[in-house]
Amino acid sequence: MNRQRQIGFTLVELLVTLVVASVLATLAVPAYQELIRDTRMTTQINDFVAALHYARSESVKRGSNVNIDALSASTNWTGGWRAYADTDADGIQDAGENDIRRGDALAAPLTLTAGPAGTVRIRYRPTGTITSVNPLTFDLCDSGIAGETGRRITITAIGRISVADFTCL
Repeated sequence: MNRQRQIGFTLVELLVTLVVASVLATLAVPAYQELIRDTRMTTQINDFVAALHYARSESVKRGSNVNIDALSASTNWTGGWRAYADTDADGIQDAGENDIRRGDALAAPLTLTAGPAGTVRIRYRPTGTITSVNPLTFDLCDSGIAGETGRRITITAIGRISVADFTCL
């Protein structure tokens, strides 16, 4: 009588494999979520910093003020922003002063707030400097997680932009 050898896995081998896979997945998911959150923050901060650099270079190139305004009337820039050349230097976007760059609202739960309080506009002069004598700061945080690392943008009076990590409140 010819017996053919059976090829395959036993039920015990399959169960052990499933247990090992579930343990690895349990360990990997929190790290993956943190990676996604960090990548989202990096993308948002890079977009805003690029808009700042672009507005500064446009002010020098055009020889006129370029403003970046928050789309909401508070120090919360989470709702987005717009940059435009303020050719008549009145601080208001008039007809003919079209947006040169626009930032969309941030995806929840990210927040972007400005300091000092009441900062709803950044004005770059034709020299590339800003009108504020004190440094401006913008804090990007994940509003759902207090004590986590966020990003802080600092703009000095001469227009220099730097980004550093900080602890969100």
